[in-house]
Amino acid sequence: MDIQYAILGLLSAKPLSGYDLKKIIAESDLFYWSGNNNQIYNNLVQLHQDGLVTVEVHAQESLPARKVYTIT
Repeated sequence: MDIQYAILGLLSAKPLSGYDLKKIIAESDLFYWSGNNNQIYNNLVQLHQDGLVTVEVHAQESLPARKVYTIT
């Protein structure tokens, strides 16, 4: 299965950050994925460039900004 389809499927339920997606996929018995974390983030960038997701940046104190993705 293409990781982009898995990401879009998860985002269809609710907006999520890359970290949230990584955690859901890693902890799920339904998804078998042995890729690295960069694949999720690279695919999120590509999905955004393709207009399939939107991104909202949330500032956090003492932490990097959190990017939350929503399916279009």
